[in-house]
Amino acid sequence: MLIFSRAIHSVMAESDREIHITYDTLVDISRRERNKPELQKLDNTFYSDVLKYLAEKKKILDEIKAKSGAFDSQEQKALFQINNAKKLVRDIYERRERKIIAMALNRSRTGSDIIDTSTLLDDEKKLYEELVSVLDRFRKGVLNNVLSMKKPVLREEKPSKPAQEEETKSQKEEQDSREEPSEDYVLVRFLHAVPRFVGTDLSAYGPFEEEDIAKLPKDVARVLISKGRAEEIKQGQ
Repeated sequence: MLIFSRAIHSVMAESDREIHITYDTLVDISRRERNKPELQKLDNTFYSDVLKYLAEKKKILDEIKAKSGAFDSQEQKALFQINNAKKLVRDIYERRERKIIAMALNRSRTGSDIIDTSTLLDDEKKLYEELVSVLDRFRKGVLNNVLSMKKPVLREEKPSKPAQEEETKSQKEEQDSREEPSEDYVLVRFLHAVPRFVGTDLSAYGPFEEEDIAKLPKDVARVLISKGRAEEIKQGQ
């Protein structure tokens, strides 16, 4: 009969040995994170160890299902332990997340270089650094500028080359679509100079000089013609 090992492996903050994850280990880590304000030291392989632990429990659960063929106490126990282990992992992550956010806030507000980041896992260091970067950018662009009686300004990231190419392509397609002949467009010659204006279709046109020729939507052309600013050019004219 398959049974679950409940061997307790203590997790010491000062220990450098590999942490072997068990259900009791997760309970202990969760309790430490809950009861202590500072971030607790974990082995850097913590999350990969958790994955191995959950995979092992899932394998046991599948073996129980295959042997029993019905939902029995062993399967119930296995499923219960897996679900509880996932809840503990979520609890550990979110408690550490809140502490990392507090560390980043402290670093951004004080500018101190003595913030202890030694307890951060590798992935958590990336989160911490990105948080500090965003907080610093907004603090300098908004708070510092306002306190200096300047307009809040945030440094905008330049769009990547693919984004620029996509935008240029979109603009070109829009321009080409305007140039395509259509029954809804009229070819006109300007009798007078016309500054840049917004048409009835809410698109911008112009500016145009006297004798300029342009293909415009019928509604826009009719307004210009009615005001004596342009005349329609008929086919063959």
